[in-house]
Amino acid sequence: MRKKCLFLAAAIAVASITVSGCKKEEQEPAGPIEQSLAAVTVNELKSGCYYVKNGGDFFELPTEGLNFDPSRPAETTTMEPNGIIRKDANRIVDFVYKDNAIPILYKNDQLVFKASGNVPSFTWERFRDQGYSIGLYGLSSSSAGKIQFENGKSGNDGTSSITAAISASLADGMTLDNGFVLDKINGASLTGDNLRPGGIVAGLTKDAVANCDLYVGTALISACATADMRAFTSFELYTTDLYSNSPNGYAIIDIPDYLKSGYYYINNAGLVKYYNVERGTDTADIKMDDPYYYEDNSGNVMTYYEYLEKTGAISQNTEIQGGASSLEDTPDIMDFNTDVTQSGITFNIAYKFQTKEAETAAKQTGKFPRVILVSPTGTATELASGKNSGDDEWVYMGSTVEGAVAGAWQLRFYNFENLYRSVSTDIASGNAKSFVQSGSSGQITIHYDDSPIANDITITWQNSDHAASVVIRTPDGTEYSREKTPGNLMLDEYGKVVFKLPGLTNGDYQFLIQGTDLGRVWVDSEESVSLDSSAAQTDPEDTEDAGTETAETKAEDGFGETAAQD
Repeated sequence: MRKKCLFLAAAIAVASITVSGCKKEEQEPAGPIEQSLAAVTVNELKSGCYYVKNGGDFFELPTEGLNFDPSRPAETTTMEPNGIIRKDANRIVDFVYKDNAIPILYKNDQLVFKASGNVPSFTWERFRDQGYSIGLYGLSSSSAGKIQFENGKSGNDGTSSITAAISASLADGMTLDNGFVLDKINGASLTGDNLRPGGIVAGLTKDAVANCDLYVGTALISACATADMRAFTSFELYTTDLYSNSPNGYAIIDIPDYLKSGYYYINNAGLVKYYNVERGTDTADIKMDDPYYYEDNSGNVMTYYEYLEKTGAISQNTEIQGGASSLEDTPDIMDFNTDVTQSGITFNIAYKFQTKEAETAAKQTGKFPRVILVSPTGTATELASGKNSGDDEWVYMGSTVEGAVAGAWQLRFYNFENLYRSVSTDIASGNAKSFVQSGSSGQITIHYDDSPIANDITITWQNSDHAASVVIRTPDGTEYSREKTPGNLMLDEYGKVVFKLPGLTNGDYQFLIQGTDLGRVWVDSEESVSLDSSAAQTDPEDTEDAGTETAETKAEDGFGETAAQD
């Protein structure tokens, strides 16, 4: 790893350099040669080097040209803690002979490090690929609109063809102490519009001929070079610490899940091309410079996810101006109907991505799942999303509407391809005894007065060819179900179940019905004869702890791994 030199007259030996033609120079055997991707074995790993491990092959992360001191740690432009977005592309790595030796790391590969001492922390400095150009960088546009090379600000790759070409073109006594102006390439005048970030000339392809006209002072010189330098400019920075030791003598570095696809320079030691997908996945549409850190209009730095929330995602349920008529069409709609005005209705939605690749694609495109609730009156509300814990793969949305009006309610789903989902409804009512279940589960709350007489509770549903599971939860938390109280289950068939309750307690009873697309569900109650004392009545309190079963039932009612999936 060598630091870049500047063009200084005293540092350029002209006599020993000859230029023939506009192509990459034929090198002496002792000089640098083109390198390509080459695998080594575990016994050939070198201390202090990083490798991509794929199967039994190891591919070293290369380094070549730098414009900074690699012995100093990477810092952000503003000297803030690691992770702050860079204000400009002030750090450059480039390759003239090793651009074809940059290995590709997939998330199911391993990034390994060979150490002879303690294993360090790992700095992931993310770079943008600026493509191929002549071997100059840090160029700038002067007040006169000219592209200038300034000593102390600009730099060059000492092994690039432009370095040799300029050196050979200098007349006796001519120096570059005061820099020079790069006026034209292949006869085309250059302006600031021709510069990429990092002050790199744009518009050239690998090894393209570049006949350069330069002015040293007012003297015109010509230099015949090629676009032989591939340059990368820094723009983000991360630090990690986790690794595991392999018995084969190297450390396996933990790759963070949040790391986005891109080029990463690891601990100033080598560059790797990283795809945040499994090996074998099509990578043609993956962006390598999609930022993780963003700035808002006030200059505040945000993470990618904070940026989404601020610019697109929402943190609380939000009414959409224009209502239902302003919404985009979607074929993915669920309808829910109520007969009378309810005291309340709750919608619960949970989703998770079927694969990590699907989640990655959503992050790359910004097309995250959205759900919009439309009322019978046409009011449209976008539902906020969130997670219960960092380890939970499910994302949750919900809305409770007090005083819900009668009619057709809709849940409109957008960008729900490649997802698992669960939808449930909870209708709270003092008088309504039916609801329409279009999702995988639903519930209704009905108030009953005290009654010491046994009651038969009958639950029926419209689509009687669909199976359903029913749980009745009393005001004191007692639960009746097929599993817990089989002695109270009087009838259990497709389309209808009947439970006998020994009496009713004043309060709200919850009826939790799990089953896919049952249609309208009715709940009815009528007094009946009590169970004989010798009958096999099962007391829920004698079976399992009610609180435990309640938690299990809740998981099954919409948001656990057992939830119905599209």
